[in-house]
Amino acid sequence: MNEPLLFLLIGAYLMGAIPFGLIVYRITEGGDIRQKGSGNIGATNIFRLKGFKIGLLVLLLDMAKGIVPLLVARANLDHPHQVFLVGAAAVFGHMFPVYLGFRGGKGVATFLGVTGVFYLPALAVFLGLFLAVVVLSRMVSLASLTAVTGVFFLLLFTQMVWISLVAFLLAVLICYRHRDNINRLLKGEEKRLGEKKG
Repeated sequence: MNEPLLFLLIGAYLMGAIPFGLIVYRITEGGDIRQKGSGNIGATNIFRLKGFKIGLLVLLLDMAKGIVPLLVARANLDHPHQVFLVGAAAVFGHMFPVYLGFRGGKGVATFLGVTGVFYLPALAVFLGLFLAVVVLSRMVSLASLTAVTGVFFLLLFTQMVWISLVAFLLAVLICYRHRDNINRLLKGEEKRLGEKKG
């Protein structure tokens, strides 16, 4: 592995590992978001706890964790599969951050940032599927899983084998991080948008 690629992979992971959800919630609320709502540090939990504006801020910050390393990699690396690998390192950092004992978010927003900048049609596919499923089901988890799967299949049929393989591994990891949601979906117990507890 060449030194520039290794440096960019480490940098992407460390940037991806920055827990913006936890930081923003602590600044605006003074508590630990891991003790609130779903306990997740991602944008969805922030949306539920702090509303649209703060949720959107965290969403954009989490997307930026994938966008910035990808753009830096694109400017410094020649091979598309290496560029995508750097983006994948940022997603991995978000899901397994060294700063939080490797217990992070679910990776969807950072995945969107990476794939949307790497291959612009992926952004349209993700948003189209996500919004359609949210409108029909009012389930963010189902919409996220559907959108990530759709983007994987798009990359599978439009990109080189190594990029498709990395995209597949990311999709599997994102599904793994959604394992509790998947279990609730299978049981018909997943919470819908606007649905109150109890």
